[in-house]
Amino acid sequence: MLRICIDSSTVMETSLIVMPAFFFFSFSPMLLAYQDRFSIIGLLDYLPNVVLIDLAHQIEAGAGLGSTWMELMILSAWALVVFVGSIGMYNRKHTD
Repeated sequence: MLRICIDSSTVMETSLIVMPAFFFFSFSPMLLAYQDRFSIIGLLDYLPNVVLIDLAHQIEAGAGLGSTWMELMILSAWALVVFVGSIGMYNRKHTD
């Protein structure tokens, strides 16, 4: 998907390409209500926006670093994936 965004020639094309990802990450917390009925929705617990919501609730409840380390590791893994992906896309654009 990132490859398509880099190759798009106008802002309109880029906006249309990015919209599905935007809706997926924005509205995925609403799908958690159906987690009991569909087991695949359990994978949504590892998306960065859902992890951030869970982390915020834990911190508001007074949780410390010891109990939030798993969420921080998941967010760090997402940051690493995005960083490596952006470097790969940037380098690929320069070689084309």
